[in-house]
Amino acid sequence: MTRNYGDLKFNPIRLTRICYNGSTGTKGSNANFFRSALSQNIAYTVRKSYQSINEIAYALGVSPVYVESETEFLYDYGFLLKKGDKYISNIIIDGADEEIIRLHDAMYSQATALFADELFDGLTESGLLKDDRILGGKYGKATMTTDPPQDENFLLWSLIPYITACSGRHLYKETVSFDEAATLRPDGGHNICSADVLNPRAPKPKYDDSMGQFCGCCWNGYADLTLWQCDSEWSEKRISDDYPAASTQDLMLLKRWLDDAELSAAEYARLAERGYIDVLNENGNTKVIPYCVILENEVIKANLLAVGSQIKKRHWDELCRLRDTFTNALLSRTPPHLHKARLFGLQHTFFSDPWFILYVLKNLTESGKLKMPTAEQKKMLITIITKDK
Repeated sequence: MTRNYGDLKFNPIRLTRICYNGSTGTKGSNANFFRSALSQNIAYTVRKSYQSINEIAYALGVSPVYVESETEFLYDYGFLLKKGDKYISNIIIDGADEEIIRLHDAMYSQATALFADELFDGLTESGLLKDDRILGGKYGKATMTTDPPQDENFLLWSLIPYITACSGRHLYKETVSFDEAATLRPDGGHNICSADVLNPRAPKPKYDDSMGQFCGCCWNGYADLTLWQCDSEWSEKRISDDYPAASTQDLMLLKRWLDDAELSAAEYARLAERGYIDVLNENGNTKVIPYCVILENEVIKANLLAVGSQIKKRHWDELCRLRDTFTNALLSRTPPHLHKARLFGLQHTFFSDPWFILYVLKNLTESGKLKMPTAEQKKMLITIITKDK
């Protein structure tokens, strides 16, 4: 018999930028669950409606035997939902929608024009960059008796993304909680999964290639310290499956050092290798030069965030108009059962929003206000440690 299989038999899709919002489990990143063309195309086939194993198999042009086990695996880990004997995707899958891309680019371009230069000028004119409660960022030749000066450009590379993400919290309104939107997976992961469909011939959002190298915002805490960090095209890659455990270990060592405890040579070496500090040893004496940007207390953190908060408040009506136009268009293209997952991410627009941070950094690097970091600085770029007390 001649059978007319779906297009996916001959032109399977490929998912790209498989991301998670939340935490991973013992099996690591959500991308680990979608390594095969079969798993990716199963999720894509049922992205809009419930389908049975036979219907999925027919669309893919393969035997139901192959589809059944993979579908059950994805269901067991929460990437599919089930009703009776039919399945539907529990991940947000975005294709190349020209109208959505146009609205996306317009929203971020216009918002960045309102915010980026005002934030840069506000910080550089405030005098806060000279505040001795901002530790670290000391790059250059050091001796046992002299420190290098703080590199203002490096400070801005960390402070601008952090303030972009964390300022204006009084304007933020949570309409969907994380627990409402996220899936708790059997391996301990607790996250929202999203992915894009790769189409080399379709239009892409502005800075799409740069976003492919962006990861964050990530924050991890230990005692009264919090590490806030993003990876980017300008920094080294630091965020991977072992990131939570590695960053906690780093914070434990940093906490002891900040509390004036003596670390072992191996512990100093770890912090130096990971870019947090430089260490000088002379005649049995040890001196530590901090590279990472540390906000010494809640007061200096509040003063810095106030610079961004004032800008967001001043332009808030226009920012809301841009956000709501984009949100409504995107929700109209999102399956109803994924609205909460979609809204959870959208409510962070212009806050912990990787796209907004990227646009702000692109604006300031392209204008020449932010200078390119040195190779040495890439380990600690876009990194802030706060002391929350």
